Amino acid sequence: MSTPQISKNNIWRYSFFIIGLIALHVFLTFYQAKTHNNNYNYLTRSWGFNHIKFYDTPFIISFYLLALTAAIPLINSKLFYFIETLSANLERIKKGKILCFILIGFIAGILFYIFRNKYFLLGDYTLRVTQTMKQDFLATEYVTMKILYHVSIFLGKYNLTPIQSFVLVSCISGGLYITISCFIADLLGKNNLQRFFLLIGGTTSGMLLIFCGYLDIYALPLLFTIIYIYAALLYIRNKKYFLFALAGLIIASSGHLLCISFAPSVFIAWYYHNKTKLPFITKMQNKTKVYSILALTLLAIILAYKSKTGFILPVKAPPTNLKYLTIFSFTHLWEFINGQLLGCGISFILVFYLIYKTIKEKIVLSIETYFFIAASAGMTLTVFLANLHRGSGDWDIQSFTAITLNTSIILLLLSIQNKHKQLTNYLFIIVVLFNSLNALLWIHINSNDKSLAKVENMLTNDPGTYYTSKLP
Repeated sequence: MSTPQISKNNIWRYSFFIIGLIALHVFLTFYQAKTHNNNYNYLTRSWGFNHIKFYDTPFIISFYLLALTAAIPLINSKLFYFIETLSANLERIKKGKILCFILIGFIAGILFYIFRNKYFLLGDYTLRVTQTMKQDFLATEYVTMKILYHVSIFLGKYNLTPIQSFVLVSCISGGLYITISCFIADLLGKNNLQRFFLLIGGTTSGMLLIFCGYLDIYALPLLFTIIYIYAALLYIRNKKYFLFALAGLIIASSGHLLCISFAPSVFIAWYYHNKTKLPFITKMQNKTKVYSILALTLLAIILAYKSKTGFILPVKAPPTNLKYLTIFSFTHLWEFINGQLLGCGISFILVFYLIYKTIKEKIVLSIETYFFIAASAGMTLTVFLANLHRGSGDWDIQSFTAITLNTSIILLLLSIQNKHKQLTNYLFIIVVLFNSLNALLWIHINSNDKSLAKVENMLTNDPGTYYTSKLP
């Protein structure tokens, strides 16, 4: 096996783009470190990917050197070759796969607990714990809160406080999440190399902080969602047990109503095996299908606005509060981008390019890829429209897109690999390394006193409606 050669004409263009992103990151880091502005400033509000500025100078230099090194095509190819060789050697391990997955999940759960949040400053502080123990269950997350209540009562018999119970559920859910993700990677990957990128690239993002003793209710909905995804993929592969996939979606949605946004993906899974039952869709040209989906989406948004629900950001700010965040404001777009960069990492940047590339080159995607894209699109649209009252404090809701978006990126890269092997090999390393660095720093910051400065930075000048309408 020889190291894959990199075509200078093709790969250096992408490396210049990545290096440009790193240069922008360097600029923002030092600009933010020296600038103190009480007014809203788009440069100082890059809270989604600025973890590195909370470390000392030697660490910052080492971080950027590592990032720049990985962006150099020759070194990048060496890293890919190392992972490829290691994965090929692991192909010899045939037995004990299930035990290995359980062990990986167990180790992940232990690590989540070791690096658990030191302070409960993100999310809803201790509000959900108080509501749960008072049995004041919210309709949007009723099942989750009820489960947490009974778990807390049970663990209370062993002298664990409700807060300790929530922390424990968070970490255990994370371990189970990683275990099921191993099964998903095994199902989707054709070899260990693909399974490695599907597992690491598909799960490693800022979203993982929710499993680090995060004092809120979101760990269980994330666990329910990954169970649904696995059940749906089993149905796609085996044409059996669709009701299990449907039940998985219902349970995830009852865990948190936000998960209903994954509904388009369950239709994709069902339609794959039942095309004859909807012949009018089968006869449509691809362009017609796309336009129909866009029209239905627009109709759904219009109906949502007609219902005058407070869940969706308004088009215009109310006369009584002109600073109220609106759906088409650039401030909202910037805050949304920050949240996605925090939850999904560089995947949120690459997804648009990769989808464009597959459409332009008419690359046929697998049904699994369509499934993950549909799930990601539904959740991304919901999060974009959502009136997140606490702005960056609601980063956890924004990170729901990472559950499927990161896996979508890996599947899209696998889809174009036959035509663009060198490019995909390069981007595999970039996605895995950059998202891992972003996630590790985010988790580490929140496990120590650095989180105090980080949270202060996030909440300073936050334009969220909670701050503009409820606080003086």
